[in-house]
Amino acid sequence: MPLQEELDIFFLEEIRPKLKNDPQLSKVVVWVEELNPEKKSVKLALALGSSSGCSPFCGCAAQEITDKIGKKIKEKFPDVQKIYGSASINPPSGYLEKWTCPE
Repeated sequence: MPLQEELDIFFLEEIRPKLKNDPQLSKVVVWVEELNPEKKSVKLALALGSSSGCSPFCGCAAQEITDKIGKKIKEKFPDVQKIYGSASINPPSGYLEKWTCPE
């Protein structure tokens, strides 16, 4: 299975439930914006909603959440060496529906 698909499944099965159970992070949506196998890096995009940070585009909140999620990604996918993220508002087509459906 391609790493992109594995990460999508990991986010939906492992990360989403943890975010949903945290009142401050329950509206956050996370997806892979860019995957670079040569550099072994993953760029995450985070839709923060209104519950995290000073605004929906808060870079500090996006980085803090990325750091936490990044630890989990590195545990599950040891080949991934660099993880960075940024606030965004446009998940890939169809992803938001997967994220918001009941587990």
